[in-house]
Amino acid sequence: MMLMRFLGWCCTLVVFAAHAWGATDAATAESLMRKSGLWEQLADIAPQVRTGMLASIAQSGRKPSDAELERLSRAVDTAYSVQRLRSACLAAISRDLDNARVAALRRWYDGPTGRTITRLEQALSRHGDERTTLEQGAALLGKMPASRRRTLDEIVLATRSAELMAELTISTMIATQQGAASVSPNAARPSVSEMKATLDAQRQQLVRTFSSIALASFAVAYSSLSTEELAGYVDFLKSEAGRHFSAVAARAFSAAMLDAAAELGRFLPGSRDKVNT
Repeated sequence: MMLMRFLGWCCTLVVFAAHAWGATDAATAESLMRKSGLWEQLADIAPQVRTGMLASIAQSGRKPSDAELERLSRAVDTAYSVQRLRSACLAAISRDLDNARVAALRRWYDGPTGRTITRLEQALSRHGDERTTLEQGAALLGKMPASRRRTLDEIVLATRSAELMAELTISTMIATQQGAASVSPNAARPSVSEMKATLDAQRQQLVRTFSSIALASFAVAYSSLSTEELAGYVDFLKSEAGRHFSAVAARAFSAAMLDAAAELGRFLPGSRDKVNT
């Protein structure tokens, strides 16, 4: 699921209305996680978060010691470990996935277009260089027929990529701060309400930014697909089964990421040299 790649870039809880779906057994849930690409893409989250964190530190001008950087990297690897994320997502998807949708989901993911899209998404997820991806995407969009671009726009809208990424960014920053505050309550930092107000004021700009990111990334990921194949993907995303699985998987992933962010926040105060001497 391409959405998971974008969510991993920012790292939250996405709240959907609760429904009383019939629980799905773990083997079926894991099978769909694998078929959709989510299972494999969860292995990429810790490296992405670590790279982003280190880049943010470098841009801030702070100069942590080598030992501090090592502790921070270990903290990310622990909080976002693939085993932890897979276990959390599997439990949530098993609980929330409607059994009545499983047959339709299997037909899509076992079909030629479904298998190809999963393979292409996994290939892009392993690529790792977001800047190059966005540059390639911008070039593709610049010479793309209007009909194909409209289809990609529909995918962005159908997956709710931009809105979910914006929500993920805001909630993850808050969760990280809350986690840090839980082990270092007297440290000077903005209150949760102050931080939320500041971030909420930036929400629409975040949505616009992430819309551009999603569109460019989709352009690269699906460049080998025909416009007709992309239209078939849109039909799946808009189907009852597609909408349901997207919602369930996004909720499971986002909840796991929120928990990981809070866990990372609890590790952060202990990464400093002065508390390790």
